Amino acid sequence: MAYEEKRKVPEPREDAALKEAMTYFGEVLLPFFGIRERVTVILPTEEIRLEMQRLYEDFNYGTEDGKILHFEFQSKNEGLAGLKRFRVYEAVTSRKYKKEVVTYVLYSGKIKNPMTEFTEGVNTYRVIPIIMTEKNADAIIQKVERKEKLLKEDLISLLLTPLMSGTITIVERVKTSFSIMQREEKMLEQDERQKMEAVLYALASKFLDRQELSEVKEVIRMTELGRMLKEEGKAEGKEEGKVEGKALDVLELLEEYGKIPGNLQELIMSQKDSAILSKWHKLAAKVESIEEFTRKM
Repeated sequence: MAYEEKRKVPEPREDAALKEAMTYFGEVLLPFFGIRERVTVILPTEEIRLEMQRLYEDFNYGTEDGKILHFEFQSKNEGLAGLKRFRVYEAVTSRKYKKEVVTYVLYSGKIKNPMTEFTEGVNTYRVIPIIMTEKNADAIIQKVERKEKLLKEDLISLLLTPLMSGTITIVERVKTSFSIMQREEKMLEQDERQKMEAVLYALASKFLDRQELSEVKEVIRMTELGRMLKEEGKAEGKEEGKVEGKALDVLELLEEYGKIPGNLQELIMSQKDSAILSKWHKLAAKVESIEEFTRKM
């Protein structure tokens, strides 16, 4: 039977953030997870087989002692289906590199007691779980706040606090973490600081609502990430302004034929597709009544 994994939708923000963290801060995160092997290389996570099928793994490290550490990130518990998928990844990766593969699964969200092994035929397959709710964000934040002199490792330990358990709200964890990183910004290279801020903000955007994200943006507005988000917001605002202007142009043409029904006004103003509004504008210039426009739109 052939196994195939296809990404038809954009990669989840949480996965993207975790991959970014693993790429640049793995030497700190692995000991944080209780993994002692020393990493020497980051390995590819996409394999194309003869069948032209793509197997998408989340993250692979090569270690000093010749192993491959394979990581998967799970915010929803896939149970047996997930384990069977990981077993395929292990087999393909082990065969390609001719090395022992150990799979760690980082469980976030509300996952507490995931299925970590199954027996099929004469074989038992198992993964090593890293359950983020077993780690306490309060303890990590308090430890960092109490230290007089922080190390880079202390700042990196703050990145995954949104995935952990604790009494401190997620929005407060994120705001506190950003504040600490800003205070200690001289400790980090600009590139490192940007990556850390990006990882933390990506996880924040997954778990926080719009109001809470606004609070976070207020804290980070003076950072480079904050300036980038501000520019992005300006660009979105300009685009929204253009769309609204097109909708008003349509209404202006239709007003020549009399009073526009409220439901039609609402329909036109709520349309966000610029191409559709352009078509409506051309139509409004051709018709001879509001009724004709409504019928043809």
